[in-house]
Amino acid sequence: VLQHESLRFSDFTGAEEQRRLGMYVSDLIRAAGSPVLGVGIGFPSNINPATREIVSFDTLDINRPVSFEELFAAFLRAIDTAVLVENDVNLACKGEMFRRGGGLRDQNLCYFALGTGVGAGISLGGQLWLGGQYKAGAIGNTLVRPVDLPNPLARQAKTIEHYINIAATN
Repeated sequence: VLQHESLRFSDFTGAEEQRRLGMYVSDLIRAAGSPVLGVGIGFPSNINPATREIVSFDTLDINRPVSFEELFAAFLRAIDTAVLVENDVNLACKGEMFRRGGGLRDQNLCYFALGTGVGAGISLGGQLWLGGQYKAGAIGNTLVRPVDLPNPLARQAKTIEHYINIAATN
């Protein structure tokens, strides 16, 4: 990481906020001093990296696949470079595998993260495990007690993320 910035947005789905972020990223790319081949976005949601669809994202109440391009069109128009979109913790797991090099490529790794949620990137035999619904490693969605509901993942069910004191981790 050559530079780290934190920007606050009131609504990151708004076109003006996205355009502002895109312009900021474009300025960073121009100031890089060497060619930038693309931008990697580690997004805190379940993502199908092949289709670039957000499969689910509780913050925006997304529970059906939504195109990243559709949701963040203003941002993508503001930057003129390739964009890789992946779940944030899966991307960190891939980075750790890359950083460790050949010695770990055929082995297993579980990369845990505690931030605004709880997640894990899981690499089995050197390959990232995404799961059938691209939700592998979404530990924060794990139920902490049995529930008697027809749909065990209904909104009223309590998950690990409901019980974590995120403020204490800052």
